[in-house]
Amino acid sequence: MICPDCEGKGQIISYACPGFRRIVSPCRLCNGVGTMTPEALAAVASGEAFRAYRVAQSLSQRQMAAAHNLSPQVLSKIEAGLLPLTESMRRELSQQRVAAAALEALAKDLQKE
Repeated sequence: MICPDCEGKGQIISYACPGFRRIVSPCRLCNGVGTMTPEALAAVASGEAFRAYRVAQSLSQRQMAAAHNLSPQVLSKIEAGLLPLTESMRRELSQQRVAAAALEALAKDLQKE
């Protein structure tokens, strides 16, 4: 499967000062390969889902990291899909999804009445 960051190119192009130098680096998400395993793509999706959950809760990375006994740097890597979710994060995200599904079902029931 094609890497969503580098779009299969295996590298990322950035620009830096001074002089607006062009820098070509290996993609950090796919390690310069351009493709990812389904498991790696699932880690990216899980990280994005957890980031969305954290933002919806109006929590900073520092606050959420402290709640899970992580450093903000590790949480950032988890949200980027570079590291897997911890067990406590999976549980929290699962509980949030169950609660969201229950609220959605309740809203549909109320609309029917």
